[in-house]
Amino acid sequence: MPDDWLMPKAHKLGPGFDETTPKLPRLGVDTNVIMDALFGQEAAARGLLTAGRDGKVELAVSKTFDDEFKPRISSKGVDPTKDDLWPVIDAMPRLDRPGAVIGHARIGEMRMGDDGGFGTIHSKQTGKGRDNSIRDEEHVSSAFGWGAVAFVTRERRLLESDELRTREWRIVTPEEVLEQLS
Repeated sequence: MPDDWLMPKAHKLGPGFDETTPKLPRLGVDTNVIMDALFGQEAAARGLLTAGRDGKVELAVSKTFDDEFKPRISSKGVDPTKDDLWPVIDAMPRLDRPGAVIGHARIGEMRMGDDGGFGTIHSKQTGKGRDNSIRDEEHVSSAFGWGAVAFVTRERRLLESDELRTREWRIVTPEEVLEQLS
């Protein structure tokens, strides 16, 4: 039997805040998982969003999601706003970006402080890969700053990151979440 990592843990938002334990497991969700659910009709991604809709988990995305995803009709004629899961996605909290990326984030859209996650992935990249990695770091840092027990993605670079693992940040696929929920 796998360890029960989905159970919510106590979380402290920062100085002056009391420690709290969310009632439901909190999961940060990557843009690629949402796109898989809407455009690819991928079963595990849809199952994750359904679990959020049904109140089995709390789901959120970083504010970076809105920079990456604009709901428009795809080349195959798919309109994501017509999907029955669109209201779930649209209602997800948008999490503040980490303050460590002040040169990349937008003033007024970030939380102050440095969780130490910035630079763990993008520092090894150049060009477009570097820009993608910076956005990935924003997603991951905002999720764990919110108190997520895991960040859900399909991005191999994140799933296989030794740097994130040493921070004890759990990076998982939608299938791993559904396995824990079953």
